[in-house]
Amino acid sequence: VNLRTALTYAINRTAITEALSAGQIPATGFVPQGFLDDEGNDFAVESGDYGIPIDDSKFDEAVTLFATAAADMSMSVADLQAALEGKVILYNTSEGHKMVAEMVQESWSQVLGINVILQNQDWAVFQETRENGEFDIARGGWLTDFMDPAGLLAIFTSENAYNDPGYDNAAFDTLMSE
Repeated sequence: VNLRTALTYAINRTAITEALSAGQIPATGFVPQGFLDDEGNDFAVESGDYGIPIDDSKFDEAVTLFATAAADMSMSVADLQAALEGKVILYNTSEGHKMVAEMVQESWSQVLGINVILQNQDWAVFQETRENGEFDIARGGWLTDFMDPAGLLAIFTSENAYNDPGYDNAAFDTLMSE
């Protein structure tokens, strides 16, 4: 958890959306603003930002969490950096996706001292690679046909064919079915 949080905190989402120059807003969750919950409230507002920064305000905390993660694994920071060296960020062909991957790569290098590799794949190959779980880190996105948070969140149920990260949580599955 500390490693994943460190990687999350070491990304400046505002810088990314500004670089893309397409009017996006920084994401701190999987459901964007505008999707209403069962009581008519904006799901994104109600669920909050999960403590995910949209800027560089938690870079120092990212470094601390990275060191904690190394200690949790009985490693030095240098050993954890070496263990992550060469991990691949996989993205499909798009200049925008490439830019985001490059910005994440640069940020992780500068903030955490880890150097990842970028790999581009054409859409069909990218889809197959993700479906087969043959990736370290992969770009992802999802659209829904209806304005309900469930249309986005359902892909993370354990039996969903599009659950490429393989998320499996019985409590989540139960809540989604309810």
